[in-house]
Amino acid sequence: MNLHDLVTQVSQETGLPMQDVKRVIQASFGTIVKTVAADEDVALVGFGKFALKHNAARQGRNPATGETIDIPPSRGMRFAPGKSVKDALNPPEERKALPAAKPKKQKTA
Repeated sequence: MNLHDLVTQVSQETGLPMQDVKRVIQASFGTIVKTVAADEDVALVGFGKFALKHNAARQGRNPATGETIDIPPSRGMRFAPGKSVKDALNPPEERKALPAAKPKKQKTA
C-alpha cells in the first residue's frame, strides 16, 4: 500500500474528499516526524509508540571492494506496536498454526 492507496481507502471509509484526507495524513506524519526528531516519543493509545533510535558509529565493509569503511552515527525512528495491533497481527487461533521462528545464526569472526 502506498500513500495514494491509503488516502483512497480512508476517503472511502470516511466519506471525506481525497484532498482533505491527504492533507490530514501528510500533516499527521509530518507532526510525528518533527516530534520524534525533537527526541519526544509519540504514543498513540491502541496503535503504538514512535520513538527516536540512536545508532552508534561502527565499522562496515564496502561489498564491492571489501574495503573497511567507517559508518558515522545516525538517528532513526522505531515503532513499537500496541497490544491491539499485536493482537490483530497474531489472532489466537492463528498463533497455534504459525511455524516456530528459526534461531538466528551467530556471526563468527
